[in-house]
This record gives sequence, structure tokens and C-alpha cells, in this order.
Amino acid sequence: MDEDKRRSWQAGIDRLKADINRERDAGAGKEADPQARVIASLTGLDMSGVRLGLSWLLALAVEAISAFGLFAITPRDARRAPHADPARQWRLSASTDRQRTSEPTSAWRLFKAG
Repeated sequence: MDEDKRRSWQAGIDRLKADINRERDAGAGKEADPQARVIASLTGLDMSGVRLGLSWLLALAVEAISAFGLFAITPRDARRAPHADPARQWRLSASTDRQRTSEPTSAWRLFKAG
């Protein structure tokens, strides 16, 4: 009985080894992130730190592009557009000086109604 049990166990082990070899041939057990592995080997850092650093680098690149990308593609002439009166460039188009001084809430009403 012991011999039959041993053979059964050995057959199961051989079957598992064959499964492992088949999966390794299909790509299992290979490095999941070769870029991080190379950077980690060059810098001496651990893989998790390198992966975290690469994630932060990507996040900062996305934020920088979103922040400065529109500025970079805007034509120079549009950035330097001269205004006749720099104090008036932020005023609402429908408000006048008389409305602003006599009724301070008129601009709010205009904004709220518009």
C-alpha cells in the first residue's frame, strides 16, 4: 500500500512539474516590468521604489502638460494682445462706470441674471 501511495504522489508531482514547465514556456515567471528592473539594477533601488517613482514621474508629466500645454501652443500674438485700457479688461461688458459707482450690486444682478 505504501508503494502505491508513493507512486500516486510521484505521478502528481510529475504532472505538476510538467504544468510548471508548460506555463514557463508560455511566459510565466518572467519579469513583469523589465523597465523597472533595469532602472533598479542601475540605481541600486528596490523594484517597488522604482515603480513608485515611475508612477510619480508620469503623474507629474501629465500635470505639467495640462498646465503649460495650452500656453505653449497659443500663438505669441494672442499672448501679447494689447488692451486699450488695462483697468477695463476685466470689467463686465454690460456694466458702466455710473452703474458701478451708484449701484454696487448691479454687476452681481447682471451676472446672476445672465
